[in-house]
Amino acid sequence: MVFLKLIIHVFILLGSIFNTGLDARDDDKSPNRDKSIKIGLLIDNKSSLAAIHGAELAINEANSKAGVNDLKFELVVRSMEGPWGTGSKQTVNLIFDEDVTAIAGSHGGRNAHLAEQVCAKSGVTLISARASDPTLTQAFVPWYFSCVPNDNQQAEVLFEEIYNRRKENDVLLVADNDYDAGQASQSLINKIKNSELKVPELLQYNEYETDFSGIAASIKSKGKRCIVLFGKPPSTVNLLREIRKLKTDIRIFATLSLMDEDKLPVKDLSPYEGLTIVSPDLTGNSKWKGFSQIFQRTFGYAPGVIASYSFDAVNILIAAINQKGPDQTIMQKTISEMKSEGVSGPIAFDEHGNRKGPFGMIVIANGVPVKVK
Repeated sequence: MVFLKLIIHVFILLGSIFNTGLDARDDDKSPNRDKSIKIGLLIDNKSSLAAIHGAELAINEANSKAGVNDLKFELVVRSMEGPWGTGSKQTVNLIFDEDVTAIAGSHGGRNAHLAEQVCAKSGVTLISARASDPTLTQAFVPWYFSCVPNDNQQAEVLFEEIYNRRKENDVLLVADNDYDAGQASQSLINKIKNSELKVPELLQYNEYETDFSGIAASIKSKGKRCIVLFGKPPSTVNLLREIRKLKTDIRIFATLSLMDEDKLPVKDLSPYEGLTIVSPDLTGNSKWKGFSQIFQRTFGYAPGVIASYSFDAVNILIAAINQKGPDQTIMQKTISEMKSEGVSGPIAFDEHGNRKGPFGMIVIANGVPVKVK
């Protein structure tokens, strides 16, 4: 409720900016103009290199090819780190100061809500390459799309694997106190509740905890056969280390948020050994293999899901502009009808802007991801 009030407060404050700024905005995005077409990228903080590099690679590849009317693209990156409201300010900056045609976002759910409100007011297309909060598309903003599975979709995958396929019914949910983890855990709780099964206990911890031994001991004391983790590295990695010290045979599942190559390199996923995670099977995608080779050659490290989703999001925007031009209304319609093959798999959107499934899982075996059949 507090978060909702803050959203409304920021939205009202921004109203005066947009009421005066919309008339001043250059809406003539003619594909024949001489200057390059700008695409914005919003990131959580300046250390989000994988998202930046994925987007840069999409821009570089587009500019190396002859597009419609020889369109050239430029990436404009803005970091949303800072006090509350920075996300709105940076989105406003991209739209009104930098004059971007569209925006890709690789950031958490809180900032995604702020960016979505700005784009809803200005009519600029925004594609999420990271935020999985399902309430983002429930706002029915036609300019908002998500190329990642939302929390409800991930909950469906987890429920099917844990309760239907593996017949587990002795489950514990473990989440850090971050907003995104709270949304994701609630999605699974809702799914279990709607299935009329016993709702498992939710154990929460501080993501900035320095000693995870007590949390691990508490997990072991519950005596559960299966746990589901909602969080992100490095706190989850530290928690897993403590759990393994206790030599338990608990089956561990997790959401896509664990897969962040900025915090845990793809070349060594051994801290997640044995975990079953909601994630696309990147290694089984032929298009991803070519992308991975070029990415490593260009940036010197292996890409993961963050770079892949960022690359796909920017490519969707570029493809829509190349097909029909940069007019906002036409671009929105083009994306809503688009079907393409991304490095993260087939991409298409439902009527609310959610990415259509199916969505798979991987298990980490010998430090590498393997598709769960």
